[in-house]
Amino acid sequence: MIYIVSAGSALLTTVCLYLYLLKTGYFVMNGDAHASLAEENIVLPDTEDPDEEEDNKEVPEENDAEEEPQKEKKDKTEDEKTVKEELTGFYTRSQIMLILPIFFIITLVSNYLMYTYTVESSHPRPLFFAKMAIMCGITGAAALTDFKRRKIPNALIACGAVSRGIIYVLEFIFDRDEILFTLKNDLIGFLLGFVMLFVVAIISKGGIGYGDVKLFGVLGVMAGSTGLYMTLLISLIINSVTALGLMAARKKTIKSTLPMAPFIYAAFVVVCILGLC
Repeated sequence: MIYIVSAGSALLTTVCLYLYLLKTGYFVMNGDAHASLAEENIVLPDTEDPDEEEDNKEVPEENDAEEEPQKEKKDKTEDEKTVKEELTGFYTRSQIMLILPIFFIITLVSNYLMYTYTVESSHPRPLFFAKMAIMCGITGAAALTDFKRRKIPNALIACGAVSRGIIYVLEFIFDRDEILFTLKNDLIGFLLGFVMLFVVAIISKGGIGYGDVKLFGVLGVMAGSTGLYMTLLISLIINSVTALGLMAARKKTIKSTLPMAPFIYAAFVVVCILGLC
């Protein structure tokens, strides 16, 4: 019964989150990327009408005759490069069909492995597994958006906050004996995950994104102080190792930045699998 609750939470959260991403244009299907770009005021280069171009064409001066074609060619190349970069900010249909099952399976497996650590406990915690399943879905969605668009939508943070509020009510009803300990633990997690990292973000002037700070804040109230601390530590380790590997392969430089949410997701999955929360 406990695992059914957490699995149901994982399924519901995953479906809702990815439907939201599809609706807001992070998942683009059937070549709708141009429409999504238009909504973001990104202008695609259009081919000019040859007749109109011929009518509006002015006779260049002798000194500018050679510079004009080179300038037009350079501008066209830059436009094409910009559009290509913007179009890579979307997921295709085939990627969606591959990503969704993988992420859902990861959530179920990690949640089940965490469940096995406490299955013999005299006081099993179904709401705890539901929290972890929901948070796994939220961090997974944040990883996808941050990887492609370097953005973590506020809707994901709101989903985590609302879910946690509902679970607080359920914990007060069904788990009243431990509600004070839970509130204290979550408060420490929030202070560590949001307040401290918010100060770090201000001091470092962009060393960590505010979207990552908000994500860690939600993670703190969901996973508590221990889960937050372990996720933060492991994500920094994975991030550092990845950055060093990319620099060694000469694909990144020391000034390059990497999206943090994918590392947060990977670290949170490790925390769940190893039962570190």
